[in-house]
Amino acid sequence: MIMKILLACTIAAGLLFSQQAFADDICTDRPGKSSGTCVVPEGHFQLETDLYNWTNNGPVLFTSPVVKYGLGHNLDIELGITPYERVGHSYGSGDLYIKLKYEFLNEKIVKAALFPYIKIPIAPAPQIGNGRVEGGLLVPVQFSLPLDFSLTFVPEIDQFKNPNGYGYYTNFQGVINLQHTIFTDRVIGAVELWQQIPIIQNSGRRIPQQQSIDISVQWLVTPSFQVDGGINFGTNSATPRQQIYVGISQFF
Repeated sequence: MIMKILLACTIAAGLLFSQQAFADDICTDRPGKSSGTCVVPEGHFQLETDLYNWTNNGPVLFTSPVVKYGLGHNLDIELGITPYERVGHSYGSGDLYIKLKYEFLNEKIVKAALFPYIKIPIAPAPQIGNGRVEGGLLVPVQFSLPLDFSLTFVPEIDQFKNPNGYGYYTNFQGVINLQHTIFTDRVIGAVELWQQIPIIQNSGRRIPQQQSIDISVQWLVTPSFQVDGGINFGTNSATPRQQIYVGISQFF
């Protein structure tokens, strides 16, 4: 009931305050696995969240809000947590993610940012989380292409807990995202390729690679309110076959 009330208030705020004066349309890290280079304007808040996220033979998320706040003209801080998720027969809240995004390059043709994060283990372990601090660094780079296409590369390196419970291993992820408007400049479609590769394995057992082809659509309902959704298709046996999600974002 509480989540329904929060959702209704967010949508109402999006429609009510859609005429707020700010330089550009809302810019988000949703949808998909890629991350944008843009930051929230100084002194403003932004909410981005799944409303529902289902993974074949995997967790089910019932909202996963990320709250962002602009600290400067090229820096924001982000807090993310899943308040309620289901993993197998277990239910509970997820871990807390704290992120900083610093956009160090903003030119007409190319933009780039540094995006470090840390995970604070507050989820029940081992049912939902793994009880260990983890972290990583993303470096999204976005190119403006001819014919209004946009191409984004997001290399990422992480330190994850070893499956045997001792120490950490280094994990590499990469996303290539190509997007373009669909019929109108308020609707954007994207196709992306994602791969995750454990590059140092000290766990005593093999950690499989994962990869997927993802499709997503986002609709700018107003300049400050976005609705989106997507489907991810696993392309090897170690990756869930499908992941389906819908979500919203609101600039305040």
